Amino acid sequence: MQNLLFANQQTWARSNDYRKMFEDYAQKIGLDVNQFLSDMAGSFTKNRVDADLQRGRSLNVNSTPSFYINGRLVGAREMTSEGMRQIIDAELQRVQAK
Repeated sequence: MQNLLFANQQTWARSNDYRKMFEDYAQKIGLDVNQFLSDMAGSFTKNRVDADLQRGRSLNVNSTPSFYINGRLVGAREMTSEGMRQIIDAELQRVQAK
């Protein structure tokens, strides 16, 4: 589901009927659609999402995906395999130098 949501984010984010789109995605990947709709509307799910949002805000996370390497937020331009490799290598060198 997360792959469909991320791949189609531009479409559903602009839609007035995004819930129907989510329902279609659930059906497409073989979920029990009735259970999915019930879970999506339930208080447990809302509380979990609210807690995740609060935790993200407390860490100054304002977008997804967000990656931290050794406490450092990885910028969008660095979010490539090579960019992350460079950050990890630099952090390893810094730690080993201590």
